[in-house]
Amino acid sequence: MVCPVLQGQLQSAWYAKGPYNAYAKFWHDHSIDRKAYGFSYDDVADQSSTLVSPTPEHVVLGIGF
Repeated sequence: MVCPVLQGQLQSAWYAKGPYNAYAKFWHDHSIDRKAYGFSYDDVADQSSTLVSPTPEHVVLGIGF
């Protein structure tokens, strides 16, 4: 049996109660579409922050808040 909460598929259950992780919340709050690796399992349920381009020419990275 697979538990959808443990598999990360019930997004409404994420961060519902303790333990609270301010580090993970910060990155989710400040990332594109709220997708970021706050925890090692944050890439499930289509929550990966990976961006892919078949023909990249340049990258501009801006960090700020």
